[in-house]
Parts: sequence; structure tokens; C-alpha cells
Amino acid sequence: MSYSNTLDQITKLIASYEVDLSVNFITWENLANQEVFNFNLSAQVDINEKWNVYSDFSMSHVHNKADYGDGAIVDVKAFFYILFQQQTISNKINCERARRDLWILFRSGRLGKRI
Repeated sequence: MSYSNTLDQITKLIASYEVDLSVNFITWENLANQEVFNFNLSAQVDINEKWNVYSDFSMSHVHNKADYGDGAIVDVKAFFYILFQQQTISNKINCERARRDLWILFRSGRLGKRI
């Protein structure tokens, strides 16, 4: 879990031209305040000896605030989250038995031609 509060952060703003609203411009301004809350939880769980699950949940809340005068106010809040899950299934092979079974299949002619 984390929290940050940043003052006077430089940011890029996109605004409309007052005379013609179809014209936009980009400017750099100081953002008065930015608050960020983060939370992260992750865990690995073994379902059984061959199957395990790894899960991760992250969420953030960002709040940007600024007042540039003449009604130019920035008050933007954003919330987002990410859920990630990975499942692993392992199958251990007995190499000695697999080699013997392949040799039997080969010798019998089922897997390859006998010379």
C-alpha cells in the first residue's frame, strides 16, 4: 500500500482556443496538487502437488487538482485496477519408464521400422 501527495507537478494540458473552440493547443503548466493511493495484493496458492495458482490484484486512485483562474479548473479523478492470474500445471514423467515404453514400441514396429 502506498500514498503520495505531490505539489507543483509539471504537466501537459490540452485546452481549446477561446475564439474558435474547434482549435486546441497544448501547454505545460504546474499542477497544484496530485494525490495517488495504491494498493497491491499478491499470493501463490498450491491447489495440489501438480497445480498452483499465482494471483495479483492492484488498484490505484489518482486525483489531480489545480485552479488557474478565470474558471480554468482542473479536478480529475481516476480509479483503475488490474487483476492478473497465472495457473501452472506440472506433469512429472518417470524417465526410466518412458524410455522402456518407447523401446518396446520401437522394437515391436509400432513406432518405427525394424531393420
